[in-house]
Amino acid sequence: MERSILVELSEHGGRGQLSRLKDRRPMERLVNKGFVERHTLNGQQEEYVLTAIGKKVLDNK
Repeated sequence: MERSILVELSEHGGRGQLSRLKDRRPMERLVNKGFVERHTLNGQQEEYVLTAIGKKVLDNK
């Protein structure tokens, strides 16, 4: 499952694109899967979002 999240991120432009997405659906999918807390969608920087994803992925190993 961790790999699918990373694949999904790379398909949507990876790190540089996350903060500039006008369409929030990719992030919503990550939230719905429990990989990102909802409050990170409210103007937080992409580094925080990726840190949250990275911690979740590492915790699941």
